[in-house]
Amino acid sequence: MTSIVGAPVLVWVEVRGFRAFGTEARRLDLDAPLVVVHAGNSQGKSSLAEALEFLLVGRSSRRDLLGGAKAEYNDSLRNAHLPSEEQQVYVAAGVRGSDDVVHEVRRELTCDFAAGTDCRSRLLVDGREETSLAALGLTPTDPPLSAPVLLQHTLRYVLSTEPKQRVSYFKALLTLTDLDQLRQRVTQAAARFEQSPVGPAVAAARALLRTPLAETGRALLGVDGTDVVGAATAVRKILLEAARLATGMTSADLESLTDNLREAVARHRDSVFPLRAFDPGAQVPDDPAPLDLTRYAQALRSADRAAASLAPMIAAVLSVSAYQDLAQPVECPVCATPEALTPARLAALREQMRRTGAVDEAAAAALAQVGQSRAIVGRLRDAMPDGVPASAEWTPEQLGDAGRQLDRLSTSMFTAA
Repeated sequence: MTSIVGAPVLVWVEVRGFRAFGTEARRLDLDAPLVVVHAGNSQGKSSLAEALEFLLVGRSSRRDLLGGAKAEYNDSLRNAHLPSEEQQVYVAAGVRGSDDVVHEVRRELTCDFAAGTDCRSRLLVDGREETSLAALGLTPTDPPLSAPVLLQHTLRYVLSTEPKQRVSYFKALLTLTDLDQLRQRVTQAAARFEQSPVGPAVAAARALLRTPLAETGRALLGVDGTDVVGAATAVRKILLEAARLATGMTSADLESLTDNLREAVARHRDSVFPLRAFDPGAQVPDDPAPLDLTRYAQALRSADRAAASLAPMIAAVLSVSAYQDLAQPVECPVCATPEALTPARLAALREQMRRTGAVDEAAAAALAQVGQSRAIVGRLRDAMPDGVPASAEWTPEQLGDAGRQLDRLSTSMFTAA
């Protein structure tokens, strides 16, 4: 059953065959801010209260609180005047939850108190069998007063029980047990928090405590993490101020702070040993790709070299407008041979010129590749001087000083180890 959050409210209660109630079901409406049940002695007031107790916890506390032999309470829940074949003994109620829905709760007596046995019942919520009313927010307290409904039972218990149990009862009555549970859960949560592994941010802040930036570490550890937005703003402000004090450079945001810190670290390293002098000054361009002259070679193989040399003359013949649509053989304008220039010969000349043109295109593409490679080689030539590390131009004195400083660093590191 889905739990219903919020204080439940009894809307009505109905009793049949329980204690003083007979075979006719009796219903009492309770949907009011204040309900007063008034009647003379032996009119069923105590039976009604015990019916509510039975509804909530499935038993009556009279047998445990009023003393005497337990056998005196055998068959005390079922109306003694009911016919033996009559088995319908129940207490039902309407309970309104925070969802404003009235849920029907019904508890049926299946076995009364008897010799050596306790009473038993069957609980139904909206027609479905349940084990308790906890989902409706009706949670019993510790026995024997699991549901303190009758004042006479409560007074007898308070006056006769042990002091420790009396304290527990009043805690439950005044809902002080909730405070104890809250205190226990807070203690358990604090223990889990202390045992949880330290995150990288906290570890970094604690590491600052052993450096000249100890004050920054303490400030970071003191940031309230419950407010995520406020914590982020506070951490950003602390880091920017700490970086300004450490580097002397003002950063507008965390991104520029990162760049400034890298520059400060590089300067510090150079003051110890100039490693940046061994870095290349500029990136050298990639080598040019090998020339691909396959297309040019294939075009040359497919073209007739002799025809290629005669290409200007052939082009002049083909440009004559009279030969564009030639249907009959005519005299060759070059060698004056009669009927030497035929339509078939003109077609062969055009094909030859096409192959010659392909050679020209391939040659132009090859020349373009050669030009690109020359440009890349030129850039390589220009970039090489800039790519040489600054240490390449050191004088022998500078190289000697660097060597001696490196020896001192190696010695100090060995001694520290």
